[in-house]
Amino acid sequence: MTTSKPSKNKVKKLLNLVFMHCNKISFLLYLAGVGWFCALMDPNFNGRCYFSENALLPGLTDSYFYDAGESINNYNRRIYVTKQSQSRMNRISEILQENDFEFYEQSFNFKNKMFNNPENEFVNGTNVYAFIRARRASSTDSIIINIPIPRKEENLKNYAAGKVIALAKQMKNQVYWAKDVIILFSEHGTNGANAWISSYNGHNFQQDMFSYQPLQSRAGSLQAGVVLEFMNITANLINLKVEGLNGQLPNLDLFNLAVKLCRHERAHVTVNNMLSPTGGRDQLDNWKKYFETAWRMMKFQFVGRPTGNHGVFLKHKVETLTLEGKRDNRYAKIDLVKSGRVIEGMCRSLNNLMERLHQSFFFYLLPSTDRYISIGVYMPPLGLILAAPLLQVLCMHFADLFKSSSDDDKDHGDVANKDESCKEDVAEEGDEKPATPVEVTKVLPKLKLYDVDNFIGVWTEVATVLTFCFFNGIIVHYVPEIISRFNLSSLFYFDSKFLFLFLILAAHIVAVTMGTSRRFKNATSCKRAHECGAIFLVVSLGIVAVVNYSFGMLLSIFVVPPILLVGGTRVSTSRNVKRFAAGVFMLIAPLSIICFICLYLNNGGFSITGLADIVTDIYENDRLNGVWTYRFATLIYFPFWLKLFLISVLNIDATSS
Repeated sequence: MTTSKPSKNKVKKLLNLVFMHCNKISFLLYLAGVGWFCALMDPNFNGRCYFSENALLPGLTDSYFYDAGESINNYNRRIYVTKQSQSRMNRISEILQENDFEFYEQSFNFKNKMFNNPENEFVNGTNVYAFIRARRASSTDSIIINIPIPRKEENLKNYAAGKVIALAKQMKNQVYWAKDVIILFSEHGTNGANAWISSYNGHNFQQDMFSYQPLQSRAGSLQAGVVLEFMNITANLINLKVEGLNGQLPNLDLFNLAVKLCRHERAHVTVNNMLSPTGGRDQLDNWKKYFETAWRMMKFQFVGRPTGNHGVFLKHKVETLTLEGKRDNRYAKIDLVKSGRVIEGMCRSLNNLMERLHQSFFFYLLPSTDRYISIGVYMPPLGLILAAPLLQVLCMHFADLFKSSSDDDKDHGDVANKDESCKEDVAEEGDEKPATPVEVTKVLPKLKLYDVDNFIGVWTEVATVLTFCFFNGIIVHYVPEIISRFNLSSLFYFDSKFLFLFLILAAHIVAVTMGTSRRFKNATSCKRAHECGAIFLVVSLGIVAVVNYSFGMLLSIFVVPPILLVGGTRVSTSRNVKRFAAGVFMLIAPLSIICFICLYLNNGGFSITGLADIVTDIYENDRLNGVWTYRFATLIYFPFWLKLFLISVLNIDATSS
């Protein structure tokens, strides 16, 4: 018993210290998390890329794609120059027919714009796909090569089309292929690829925004593939694009395979247009390059939109990335034949696989082409950042209980000391009569009856505020549906995208105005509402970060400081302090974040048109491509932000506390 008292006192002193300096410790946790994350860009804290799947055997096979330069130029000339009266897809079909390929066509249509489309017009497109059947095995597995074909109106040319046709003509006569090879020429960017892969997997349905024909033939199960974008005849760099839908990434082995084969052909390779640092002595300069490369990757993942057609295939669990030819006269030229050997090498390596790519990482960050940061390394910094508001909430919740417990212990100690002093006085007087025992109610801690009515009243208020905030989030989410259902743009003679922005702004103003018109009945209700809002928002950011780390991390870095500030000033009685906290919290409102994005994209410039375009683009990508940024912003982030903002400005009725 004597040894437990000192340890118990030490724990109480430590808890007392944590409660006294809770806000300072929370801010230190936040800064430690951000600093730890920045330190991960240094090579001493991340890993070197390596192959987990030994069956790939990159670069160990002989390449046969050498004397095809004349054929490539001829095919590209026929596709993009001659017979201008025909569409490019028809010219590709003619070339495939002349070379005896098994090919088919697929028609599809989609709504290119959700707004400013009063006649409900659809955009039509065509996909052309060809099969190279495996001679050594049945059609069990397949590899896909996708070539996005720009429309004639776009005034762009993808010269990878001729290269792939020449390569496919050679592959058709080779006998060592154990997997089917599918050549897909698609239109309208991700829409054409989405129509083809959805129909290939048997999703033959029609939506109000998207419809397509079923495929006439199929091959084996799609295992992996590559998307080619070479908008120039010659390139100096091969840029790898890996960011898919909602931050999804291909297996790291596929990325390592592309890097290995590019270097095997003596081609400079980049990721997000960033070369790997040369390893100079200036460590700070190298760290800046590593950080910039990772930042570009996180920026694309945060947006949620795929950086190429590979994002559509990743959505259907087909490991794919995009190879993009870039011009930079500082480096040697890479002709279409050399880049074709890279594609041939990738197909040969994927042909060796007996199963899908699964051994390497699916969640990672790339500070360079030869370094990676795995999920087990980058999650602890995020944990520190999210632990900061959780610690503040815990201190807020248990502060009163800890204080009352300390007071009870103090009273109990005073009573015990008084009892001991009485016994000593009796012993000194030599009186054998025992001392009058101290009353039990004075020794034991005071037992308090649980106030059920108060408990129900507090959590009823919390539930009411939470319901109000979620109801406003649902209204904001369905604003576009209201505009299209009731045709409000023609009713108010207003552009649809500006009406969309105006209604979202009006929803913000109405929600804040209605929320601040009421008061909490007591301080406990306000405290519990703040605790629930902070915990739910932090948990939501943590769950999102597991799927899309860049989205969760960047949003946490931006959102957590205002949450800590509001929590630190909650006990303040100064109106100016509360107004300052509410003003800072307005900086992380959904519309405020969109304004910051608009400023960033326009290099500091701001316009209402640009803001409306960003809001409209976020919604259209939600409906067309399944990017859940709009759903997260309206149904999760906006309600919890509104709840915390209202708590930061609401006045508490002190008479009923």
